[in-house]
Amino acid sequence: MSVRERRVFLAVLGFLTFASVYATVVVAPVITQIASDFDISTGTAGLLVAAYGAPGIVVSLIVGPFSDRGGRKRFLVAGSVVMGLFTLISAFATSFLVLIALRTVAGIGAAMIFPNTSATIGDTFPYRDRGRAMSTVIGFNTMASVIGVPTAGIVAEATSWRVSLALVGALCLAASTVLYLTFRPAQTNTTESRFFALYRSILRSRSAIAATISSFLGSLFWFAWSTYIVVFFE
Repeated sequence: MSVRERRVFLAVLGFLTFASVYATVVVAPVITQIASDFDISTGTAGLLVAAYGAPGIVVSLIVGPFSDRGGRKRFLVAGSVVMGLFTLISAFATSFLVLIALRTVAGIGAAMIFPNTSATIGDTFPYRDRGRAMSTVIGFNTMASVIGVPTAGIVAEATSWRVSLALVGALCLAASTVLYLTFRPAQTNTTESRFFALYRSILRSRSAIAATISSFLGSLFWFAWSTYIVVFFE
């Protein structure tokens, strides 16, 4: 890719991760509406966040190495389509159990996106530019948290939580379309032996294990805090 193409592609990745994080935080400002609509407590409604995040524990471990062999594009596009489509369908859920199931499937799609986004940056950008590229994508992530929560809340107050979910789903599908049309994947040459060696190398590295535990604890804090922060101030 040329420098200009990399910049455009970075913007596309940023758009995709923006939509992904938006789909993650959209429940927080509408959780009281959902609880009221289905006649459940806000604590029970919070299970929607767990249902969305839980698949990532397993799916990320499986998808990462497979994308090394099969290419990033198919997993990024498939993940964003699944996430967007089932988030959109969630807006029409007729019961809380149906909503839980739909959010779980959407979470499977989201789990395909985040590890492949980081890997794609590593594949596309030279070493000296990777830090800048990664920080740009993280900036889009942060922007989604800052903009997404109040926007979803404002839309839900003006209409309903269903409209907020539908808009987020449509945004994710738009991101998947842009990605499909613009992403030219790099060639991958991971062999089967290398495929299994990836797990062994991680388990043998104290730094990798420490980073994984740190990421887990950070995510645990983030999801617990962000889910109920709106409820706390109501």
